[in-house]
Amino acid sequence: MAFKLQITEAEFAELAKPKLRLFMSVDVVGSTAFKHQSEKADAQGWLDFFTSFFAEFPDFLLKAREEALRSAD
Repeated sequence: MAFKLQITEAEFAELAKPKLRLFMSVDVVGSTAFKHQSEKADAQGWLDFFTSFFAEFPDFLLKAREEALRSAD
């Protein structure tokens, strides 16, 4: 990532504006034990599970958000 050495007053004003950021974290309960169990069995079932989880979770979250917005009305 490159940073400009000089910025205009307008750019500074935009950077100085307060912003709200939401940070979310997701924990898969029992994931470490599941991974270790799969490794002992010399299988990579845990890899398939986590790959599908991270591929599908954004869609799940989007649908949950849309439903929450509908019910808020």
